[in-house]
Amino acid sequence: MKKITQECLDKCVYQRLFENHPVQMAIVDIDGVVTGVNRSKKCMDGCGIAVGKEMFKGCADRRDVDMRSALMKCIETGEEKSFSEIRCGDNFLTIKLLPLESGAAIISEDITERFIAKRELQERHDELKAIMHAARDGIIVMGPSKRIEHWNPGAENLLGHAKEGAIGEFLHDLIAPPEYAD
Repeated sequence: MKKITQECLDKCVYQRLFENHPVQMAIVDIDGVVTGVNRSKKCMDGCGIAVGKEMFKGCADRRDVDMRSALMKCIETGEEKSFSEIRCGDNFLTIKLLPLESGAAIISEDITERFIAKRELQERHDELKAIMHAARDGIIVMGPSKRIEHWNPGAENLLGHAKEGAIGEFLHDLIAPPEYAD
């Protein structure tokens, strides 16, 4: 009797952990039919995920990858599969497919804000790089170690050192007269 009670308690604890976990999760059977969805998944996914429906069915036009085929392959082969930056409608997700004895678990995280921030940061980096390259003035950027990290064409013309020979060096070593070395 005690063993049965402990098993019931364990199952109840795992069910509550699954249901209340902040990461979006769904469980499917061997046919890819949803048997469980936690609260996070219910709130997030716009593909109509619900218990009793086929996972990823009808979502192919809203994703970059055929997730239904990937899910069924995961179930058939027993191999995990991870996808990063998957587009789903207006959102970007990371999705992990984990094989289970009786199907698979799908764990997803909405990374839309992170994806947009990363893209905007790259755009700003590209803009700054273009400005620095086009500038006629010499622009030299040193990092925390006081070594040169960027040396634009204007710096090459002004100081007479090629970018390849300047990057990684100390500015003082390049421009100070020999009598001031040391």
